[in-house]
Amino acid sequence: MKLALHRSTIFWSGLLVMGFVCWAWWNSNYRGARARYGALEVWSHSSGIGINRTPFEGLVFDRKTGLPRQEFSTKRWPVIRELQNKTRFPPVFWGRGKAQPLPAKQPAIGAPIQDHTAFNLEFRPPSAWSLFLPYWLILLTVALPWLALLFWRAWRRRKAITPAASRS
Repeated sequence: MKLALHRSTIFWSGLLVMGFVCWAWWNSNYRGARARYGALEVWSHSSGIGINRTPFEGLVFDRKTGLPRQEFSTKRWPVIRELQNKTRFPPVFWGRGKAQPLPAKQPAIGAPIQDHTAFNLEFRPPSAWSLFLPYWLILLTVALPWLALLFWRAWRRRKAITPAASRS
């Protein structure tokens, strides 16, 4: 019995998603990208995706009403190769704001992105938070269910063919 993977929607959709994740991983080492809507910011940089919530940042006040309004903005920037951290498999990072005074010592320019994020959270309010998910973890969380679905598909096809062969 052949698996006939070329006819499988599971196979092609998994390849498409994992191909996109691999491209985003590669691209994050050469370019940074960010999208912000109000207090929520999503960025891709240094082999991972970061999600930040910084209250009162990114709010634009309407001139007529004086009330804050949400605006969507995006930004892309090139990464300077000499200053970029060379880590391809960074760890997961989660942090909350500590509302401390600004520390005197900042992380070095080539330091891991987690050090810079932790430094930025030092003087943010406690309602601010940041999450960094490396692309290797995203790829793993996509690949494991995809492989499980492919094995389940093969088992189901084998099970469907076996009774038919025994009847003849």
